[in-house]
Amino acid sequence: MSSDLRLRTLKPQYEQLFATCQLRRSCLEPTGRIGQEILQRQGDYGLVERQTGVPWWFVGILHYRELDFRDAHLHNGDSLSNSTIRYPQGRPTAPPANGQQYTFVESAIDALRWKQFHTAKDHSIGAMLWGFELWNGFRDAKGGNNSEYLWNGTNHFSSSQHWNQWLVGNSVDFYGQGHKIGAAAIVWYLYYQGMLDQPLQFASPQPSVNWQQPSNTGSIQFLDLLRGYGKLPHQDAALAWLQQQQSPSVLTEFARRWQDDADRKLVSVGKSAVVQLPNGTQLPTNVVLQQESRKPESRGTLPQTGVRLRVLSDTLFKTSTQQSYQLKDSEKVFVKADTEFEITSDQLAENKHIQIVLANVALGTPPRKTWYVFCDHVDIEGTEPDNVPKDEQQSELIKIKSDKTGPIQLPGYDKTFYLSEAIITGGNFSWAEATKNGTRIPTHKSIVEDIIRIAEVMQEVREYFGNRPILVNSWYRDPVTNRQVGGATRSRHLSGDAVDFVVEGISPMSVNKRLDSWWGSRGGLASASSFTHIDGRGYRARWSYGF
Repeated sequence: MSSDLRLRTLKPQYEQLFATCQLRRSCLEPTGRIGQEILQRQGDYGLVERQTGVPWWFVGILHYRELDFRDAHLHNGDSLSNSTIRYPQGRPTAPPANGQQYTFVESAIDALRWKQFHTAKDHSIGAMLWGFELWNGFRDAKGGNNSEYLWNGTNHFSSSQHWNQWLVGNSVDFYGQGHKIGAAAIVWYLYYQGMLDQPLQFASPQPSVNWQQPSNTGSIQFLDLLRGYGKLPHQDAALAWLQQQQSPSVLTEFARRWQDDADRKLVSVGKSAVVQLPNGTQLPTNVVLQQESRKPESRGTLPQTGVRLRVLSDTLFKTSTQQSYQLKDSEKVFVKADTEFEITSDQLAENKHIQIVLANVALGTPPRKTWYVFCDHVDIEGTEPDNVPKDEQQSELIKIKSDKTGPIQLPGYDKTFYLSEAIITGGNFSWAEATKNGTRIPTHKSIVEDIIRIAEVMQEVREYFGNRPILVNSWYRDPVTNRQVGGATRSRHLSGDAVDFVVEGISPMSVNKRLDSWWGSRGGLASASSFTHIDGRGYRARWSYGF
């Protein structure tokens, strides 16, 4: 590591180290536990990200490295019952929001701002690894050394000159000099397990390996390492590394060696798992190459389902929502970025995954059409060809007022609701709007809960547009009504968490455009000439109704 500690100097070095990083076998299980803990706390870390712009996973790793996930001040570990006592003293300067004691979220926001981390514009891997070192004051990274804070648990941090012989896959391994897993090791694990909400990209291009040069010791060493990989996540890392080279010669040579070494279980795949492409290249069947990138087709030429899934970054299709290292080789398929599939259905699953059903192709061995994929690695585009809803506004909707009128009973609740009552306290949307004046009463408690959740979203939308009045075209639809108005067979309106609406004084197309990045991957967004559609499915979906 260079003694010049500036970002522009160290970033390329961090990127190269990360590209060649290996997680030690003894660290796999503890790193997995840390990753799961961070994922479980993602909601809190996401709140910090919204206020500072610092990625949630960076906050989570700091929480582990600095505090062992304790509720304490991120500045220095002081108690949250008061402002900090030790340096920096008196942080945060504002009183706690609840008037009693600070939360970790409040403290983390203040600590990141105090250290100016909220001003960072570069969130690439190299820059964020440099950010961890900066937070730690480059304490053990000076003098050209790789730091324990960053690299402990990987092949880039050793306690002796013989350390690097003990890589994952060998019979003996040690934990490392320090008592905690390094920040880079956790980033590596999260990255290759598909647990990050945004794919990380190398800011500087990585050098491709020329496999055709026999003297290239790097390729030989890499193949030797692969021979020791008996299970995931190391196979995932190998495949991801290979795909990053973007070189046909790399893939061709790897496929040849994969087949040659199959009996020795190079990566636990037999010869039967190798296929030959039309150009003669041989590849294992659990690697899906990038297809030609295509723009969404016009409405007149959409395939029968009308819905396409586009892969945003290299990812894994899995048979369950488990972490990939817990699955067998036959239970996952590696899929290249920009690949597109026609799908017949998609729905939110556990652990930030989507369950998808492929329409015209089956993947894997044995072939399957139903797979799970991490939400933020894919995009859903298009809608059913016959999804042309004509659900008009009802002019005489009961207005919100203090005098309760229009009593209704909703499933799962003992209390009486009123059509003139706001769905959420102090809100601007009523049960009359959600149920078309009580003509569409939900049949399950889950629908009521979804109506309440999307009402909170609609309140956000209203505030986003400067509290302009919003007219609701359509909210909850029972199955009969949904068919009558021309809704999709799997419409989110059936679940109660979708609203078609008009913002007063702004065209629906403009509303859709302005909401796109704001709504992001929280749910679906669609446009028509007469309304905008929004839903809370929990992952990104976009389409146009074509009218």
